Amino acid sequence: MGFALCFLSPNVPIYKEKKIGVVSDVYVKEELRRKGVAKKMFDVAVSWFRKNKVRSVRLSVAADNLEARAAWRKLGFEPFMIDKRMDLEDYMRMLKAKERARPTRIVRKKTKKK
Repeated sequence: MGFALCFLSPNVPIYKEKKIGVVSDVYVKEELRRKGVAKKMFDVAVSWFRKNKVRSVRLSVAADNLEARAAWRKLGFEPFMIDKRMDLEDYMRMLKAKERARPTRIVRKKTKKK
């Protein structure tokens, strides 16, 4: 049917909660999606998290995975953080392109008349 990988993680020290639950990976066979399988797996995870005294659960989902985003939203997850990603090779190409596009400045020195 599918699988769910969940674990406990120490929380960032600035937060009151010392540990959080993390849903790392979830997969449901395509033909079984939208039939409550992910919810049943998540319910088992919630039970396990509660036994371990976890008060909040976090997960990450790809921005372009609209199906997964909708499924998690339906279960009550809300946006919390926005992760950004950059390919450094693309960044270097962008810098080089800007350098090539920058017009050369001509510096004229003022001369004193005698």
